[in-house]
Amino acid sequence: MEALTAASIAALTVYDMIKAVDKSAVIESIRLLTKSGGKSGTYEAAPQTEPAPKAAESAKSQRRRTTAQVLMHEVASPKAGNPSAEREALRRFMSERHLRPTEWTKSAGLPVNELYGYLSGRSRALPEASAERLAKAARTSVEEMFGRKSSR
Repeated sequence: MEALTAASIAALTVYDMIKAVDKSAVIESIRLLTKSGGKSGTYEAAPQTEPAPKAAESAKSQRRRTTAQVLMHEVASPKAGNPSAEREALRRFMSERHLRPTEWTKSAGLPVNELYGYLSGRSRALPEASAERLAKAARTSVEEMFGRKSSR
């Protein structure tokens, strides 16, 4: 029961994170596969077969359920340059200008977790549009924020 509860909570946590991107996400097939010990002994579930699609489901609905959707900003390859060096340069920039993440992102109209995700290394890159909004709020350029050499 504890393992099934944990799996359900983990699935709900993932759903909560992706619902903003895809409201049609579905949690399905949380079930016991094997168990050993306890009063009832060993159990192994029979292999599950895919049910036949219902006639009422449209082809579009079936395709949506089977097509994986990828969040591009999470799988994008790193930009040219050293992401760690740019992250450190942004931290230095914030420190020198006494920029607090919550206030800075609020003035730029961005969620603070987007900046925290980048600063902590959980996301590989800060989206270019977000970087531009942060630069505008700090009255500077994106290049100066990230310590990039200007190409002028």
